[in-house]
Amino acid sequence: MNALEPLFEEHRQMRVTLGVMGAWCDAHRADRQLNPEPFLAFHRFITQCVEAHHVTEEQGLFRELVVQAGLPADAGPLGRLLREHELGRELAEAMGAAARACVRGSRTHQLDLLGYTMAYCRLERSHLDQEDLMLYPLALELLGPQGVEGLSPLFRQLNTVSAKAFAAAANALVDSTRARRLALVR
Repeated sequence: MNALEPLFEEHRQMRVTLGVMGAWCDAHRADRQLNPEPFLAFHRFITQCVEAHHVTEEQGLFRELVVQAGLPADAGPLGRLLREHELGRELAEAMGAAARACVRGSRTHQLDLLGYTMAYCRLERSHLDQEDLMLYPLALELLGPQGVEGLSPLFRQLNTVSAKAFAAAANALVDSTRARRLALVR
């Protein structure tokens, strides 16, 4: 297994959560009283797990591609991916604020909550594709297998969420959202 495999696995788990939340948004678009709990759980997953993943990429892989391979950090693929990380953070924060407003009883924030969540899901799906299909293969090419493998200790140091904890959080989010959906069907 190379050092990028754990990042690929986190991407896979993120895709599942994005699919579940996208389906939740579609299924509850017309709700008069939107339940903010799944959105709060999704926000927690983003701020705890996805953010740890992004920090690992930014301070590990991206930095190594700048230092070792000479890729510009503010332009090209890295610049675009870094801007998308920032946009994702902004959307996640707006989603969290809208969800908290809904908890306080604000029905006017429901459309904002759905909009921010759907925008986040669209952005992140595209972003994951770019990393999986373009950036990670480019990293292997530019850094070589040994260079990528040399990132393992740095990744372990940077990533504050273990693979097991990341998977558990993703599975808990998916399971709780599916359980809520099944309870509504019955």
